[in-house]
Amino acid sequence: MRQLLAVIIVIAAMSCHSGQTPSTKPSTVMTPPATLKTGGPEDTASAIRSSNQRIVEQVLRSIAGHESEPAGQVFMDVRFLKDVPARTLLDIMSVGYANALGVGCAHCHDLSAFASDAKRPKRAAREMQVLHRSINTQLAAMQNLQTQPPGNRPINCATCHQGRINPRKP
Repeated sequence: MRQLLAVIIVIAAMSCHSGQTPSTKPSTVMTPPATLKTGGPEDTASAIRSSNQRIVEQVLRSIAGHESEPAGQVFMDVRFLKDVPARTLLDIMSVGYANALGVGCAHCHDLSAFASDAKRPKRAAREMQVLHRSINTQLAAMQNLQTQPPGNRPINCATCHQGRINPRKP
């Protein structure tokens, strides 16, 4: 089982290292990590974070000089976070979304075309963004909670997912 997990991680890491991220930049292929630890869930999570960080670094190199521009101008098909700086979008994706679900970039993205909506998990993530915003809007409007707005009411992906793709599975 450990060897199968190692193979899956290597394949995922390799697939995360190519992709057309900005709309104006050609695809580049990164070298897969030489070794990935597979001693347990912590090692797997660490390998995923490392892989995602390498992708972020690659994208940052490809958008050099445009990191502070709105993500909607730098990347193709950004729908919800168009106005945040491109660098911030990368942080939200790699630190927020990926960590909250315990996944690598390849889980949601077609790495040969990041803007593609071909993968079901990416489409589901877009639907979850709508749900997330709706919940936070409703929480902010509540008048009888002990914590008054803005307080610590907002939820995010990790509130339910806690590092798992399926929040119902421990």
